[in-house]
Amino acid sequence: MPNRLFKELFPSSPVTAPPHIHPSRATLKAEAIVKLLASKWSGGCRGRLRGQRGSQRFVLELRNSWDPTKNQIPWKRTGQQAENRSIDNSRNLPAHSLARSRSLFLPPFCFPLPPPACPSPLLPNSATLSPSRDTMLFALLLEVIWILAADGGQHWTYEGPHGQEHWPASYPECGNDAQSPIDIRTDSVTVAPELPILQPHGYEQPGTEPLDLHNNGHTVQLSLPPTLYLSGLPRKYVAAQLHLHWGRQGSPGGSEHQINSEAAAAELHVVHYDSDSYESLSEAAQRPQGLAVLGILIEAGDTENPAYEHILQHLHEIRHKDEKTSVPPFNVGGLFPPQLEHFFRYNGSLTTPPCYQSVLWTVFSRRAQISVEQLERLQTTLFSTEEEEPSELLAENFRIPQPLNQRGVLASFNPAGSLYSTGEMLSIAVGILVGCLCLLLALYFIARKIRKKRLGNRKSVVFTSARTTAEA
Repeated sequence: MPNRLFKELFPSSPVTAPPHIHPSRATLKAEAIVKLLASKWSGGCRGRLRGQRGSQRFVLELRNSWDPTKNQIPWKRTGQQAENRSIDNSRNLPAHSLARSRSLFLPPFCFPLPPPACPSPLLPNSATLSPSRDTMLFALLLEVIWILAADGGQHWTYEGPHGQEHWPASYPECGNDAQSPIDIRTDSVTVAPELPILQPHGYEQPGTEPLDLHNNGHTVQLSLPPTLYLSGLPRKYVAAQLHLHWGRQGSPGGSEHQINSEAAAAELHVVHYDSDSYESLSEAAQRPQGLAVLGILIEAGDTENPAYEHILQHLHEIRHKDEKTSVPPFNVGGLFPPQLEHFFRYNGSLTTPPCYQSVLWTVFSRRAQISVEQLERLQTTLFSTEEEEPSELLAENFRIPQPLNQRGVLASFNPAGSLYSTGEMLSIAVGILVGCLCLLLALYFIARKIRKKRLGNRKSVVFTSARTTAEA
């Protein structure tokens, strides 16, 4: 339908409307349609269009008129989120940047509304659209809206003009005061040993269906079934997905969270949502403590981690953005650090746009370990671009630590006390005991040897003394 409409409206245009929207190509195609419409438009028009995408209802309203000589489109976007938060943004934007923001944009448009009638962008100024043409143009504009909505939020990066320092301009919550990640200062945490131990359920065998592994251009993401859930939190949180953050080969750091300003080589995030209160991840993501994310710091060592290999061995199948593959189910719990009882807890946000402040964070103090070779594969295999585009390595996909502000961080243990687990403490105690026994045995034999030597010297003195007396 969109292709037929597009060809009829623009028979000489080299651009074709997408038959099925591919999210990574959507913005460029929508932008091409918008530019074609804008280039054929003159005059003024007012109109309003209502719609809904997911939990968000929106109204798109054209106001005033467009001056093509300034290449600017006045527009107004109003709407209301599911949580009844109002959105009202008004601004002038260059036409070439229409597809560079998360918001939905329209060129000046015209479709059947009771008066006034609007001039057509396809016909002379004095003409108006026929009902059939009007309907087709309206359908095409709906397609443009759908394209931009489908690709909303994709145009952000970690560096450059759309990098993390610019996120708040397009995603206001990224500039709020409860953002993640943070630098956890162990001398400032509140020790709370009464925190329940976190208990993952179902992670050892997440069903029999394959898991989807996806390169979304920002990270590698593994889908998780809702049979995986956590206990030990205020409510039941079921798993949705996990993903990784890492650095660049040869450069230090890569994790998002830091402990005492020390970053790890990478970080795993396991995302869960409150299934007791919300129907889906997208709904929970906008609510306070709607999400619970486990943060697992990863370091590189000599030994290969077989659990992480279940993911890493498939990276070559999804080298480019928007490529997917299937991963046989495996023990997801093997991705966790060996000890789960030592962790930090705080309220924060998503670490990527839209940066909703809805996350109950649990960051484990113990680290998981992968081999150096596994880390290098993670750092050098994936691209943030599509196959037909110039290759751009997907690396350094981590956000820098954000201000803690007035938030508190709880610790389930005393970081200023023992730095070792119970097993390690027991091993150390046994080692010290064995060492002391060995030292005592060594001292015993040394003392015995010294005693024998002294006894020998005494006998020699007695024998010499008796011989001297006999001679006299």
